[in-house]
Parts: sequence; C-alpha cells; structure tokens
Amino acid sequence: MNTNCGLLVSRCSVEIAQKICGYLTVQDIVLYASTARQNYIAFHDYLGTKRLRDTIGPFVPNVPRFLSALRTHSSVVSGSVALHFFDPAGNWVPEDMDIYVPSERKKKMLRFLETIGYYVVERGRIVPPAYQGGCGFYSVTTVCNGSKNIDVITAIGKASIAPIFRFHLSAVMNFLSADSFFCAYPTLTTEKKAIYNKSSFVNGEPSPSTVQAYIKYAERGYTLRRSPTEFGGDIEGHRCRRSLLCPLTVRNNFDAGCMIVSLRGGLNQVIHTQSDRVVCKQAAWQLGDTHCKTGDKYGSTHAFAYVKD
Repeated sequence: MNTNCGLLVSRCSVEIAQKICGYLTVQDIVLYASTARQNYIAFHDYLGTKRLRDTIGPFVPNVPRFLSALRTHSSVVSGSVALHFFDPAGNWVPEDMDIYVPSERKKKMLRFLETIGYYVVERGRIVPPAYQGGCGFYSVTTVCNGSKNIDVITAIGKASIAPIFRFHLSAVMNFLSADSFFCAYPTLTTEKKAIYNKSSFVNGEPSPSTVQAYIKYAERGYTLRRSPTEFGGDIEGHRCRRSLLCPLTVRNNFDAGCMIVSLRGGLNQVIHTQSDRVVCKQAAWQLGDTHCKTGDKYGSTHAFAYVKD
C-alpha cells in the first residue's frame, strides 16, 4: 500500500479506518500520520477524539469537562489507563483509573469528582515514610461511582508527574494530560517489552506490591528484563550509558527517546516524537543497574528520578 497517497483514509470509510487504528499503538499512528497530510489530519483527529473518548469515557460522563478539570488542577492520568491509550489492542481493559495531582490540588480534584457522581470510599491511605521516596507520592484516596473506581494519588510537591518517573516498569512511564500524551519508552512499549525501574525499589529490593505489578504486566503479554540487551537483537549497536534505552543512561523528558503527541487543535499542533517544554515540567531519571551487558561491568549505578517543581 502506498501510504504517501493516504490510501487508507481515502479508500476506506471513517468507521473502517478507525477500526484499523484500534489495533495500532500511538507510535504506529504517529509514524503513519507522518506519511501524508490527509493521514495526519485523520489520525490526529482519531487520537484526540475517539481513542481519548474510548479510553477515559468509561470512567467519566463528560470527557471534555474532565479534561478541563485536569488542566485546571495541573493533574494527569497515568497507570493502566494511559498504557491502554497507547496500545488498546491487548486482551485486557483497565479496571480503575489513576489521577495524579499536586499536593495543593487534591481537595479541589476530589470536589470535582463528587460533582460527577463519585464518593470517597477510602480516604487518604498514607504511604509509609520509608516508601515515599521510592514512589514519589504520599497518599491515595479511592473514590467510587457504582462499579467504577478512581484513585486520586497525591504527589510529593507541586509536580503531578513526579511519581511517574519512579514507576516500577518502563512500560508504565506514560501519562495523559488535558492536552497531550507522553511516553518515555515508546519503542519498547510498542514491542511489549519493559525494563525494571530500580527507583521503585526499597533497600535494593522490589516491594511485594511491585512484584505483584510485575506479574500483572507479564500476564498482559509484556516481556520484562533488566536491560534491553537481554531482549536480543542489535546488542553490538548498544552503547552503555549512551543509548537511550540503556538503564545506565541518564534520561530527561526533552530527549529524543521520549514521545509527546498533542491531542488538541489541528495542523498548528504538530505531532512529533520529542518532548514539548510547554507540556512537561523538567524531569530527569535513571533506571539504574549494576551492569548493562556482558563484559561491561560497572560499580552499582543507583536509580534516581527528579522533577523540578
């Protein structure tokens, strides 16, 4: 198929084209959208309307109003819902939605959720101090509306995205803001591969809840490894501490390994594969490990994550 002519869009109905999109990851859609103006318009519209509505709609009655609340309260959606937005073709659907809020916005976000029918069922579970540094948040409040649950997770500090760079796996280092979608490891995540993030470890070991998360994502079809070199493939092309997939490399959310897709506007909002400073606060992280590939031994490289308030 000659994608440069936009044949998928021009020869298929909107319904069929959107059905095909449902089997594509966000990275696949970004690549296809870059082949022709017609593709760009159609697929950008699909991401910002149908996929966004299909992903968030099961949890809220009015998606535009909910996005407005995210924008007002500087909050983001992450966890399984953000991963499902990236790749909805798996044989699983999110059971609940995680909203990450800055510490000073928690009460206002909870009040908004009450206006759309949610009520608090478990208020402010406090993360033990010994675990707060590893997870980047200090409390979780669960609200319910019938069979739908939302966890409101309060970040330590003013940056709602701070916990995301401490998540246990690279595959879930994603978030949906009111206007954009961010993914830290789009290539690995498209291939259903994930690297352990030792920022989530406590005293050098994963917590029991982290181990359960590993099991959950393995059951969802993700292959989990310490380093991308353990997946096989082009090991010779891998440069320790330089390659963007290397767990020893210090990454930031403005580097070429990240992906941000605008979910607003038309052609003035360019889809691209590098981070947008308007969308994200400055962040840096290192997944950490003791070595990367056979023959390249280093002293223990500590994992870290930092987000500027």
